[in-house]
Amino acid sequence: MAKETLRRVEVEWLDSATQMQWLPLTHYLDPRRIGPLPCTSVGYLMRHDDEAVVVVQSLAENDSAADSISIPTACVQKIRRLYTRAEVK
Repeated sequence: MAKETLRRVEVEWLDSATQMQWLPLTHYLDPRRIGPLPCTSVGYLMRHDDEAVVVVQSLAENDSAADSISIPTACVQKIRRLYTRAEVK
């Protein structure tokens, strides 16, 4: 798969949030204190289907990739394509 055929994207998604301490029960009733954590990932879009959005951050000349993330599609808020200056012209 050629690097030139892959789309560069920014993915906005919601991640699970945890609290690892003892807190009053009322703390958990306030959505401003605990709830999904908005995240942003940037990279090359490898897969986008009903199950997951897969993005890799690093590509090598030997058709290998590293630094991947698989985000459940249900957690994805927005995918925005990123263009280089050469692609915009």
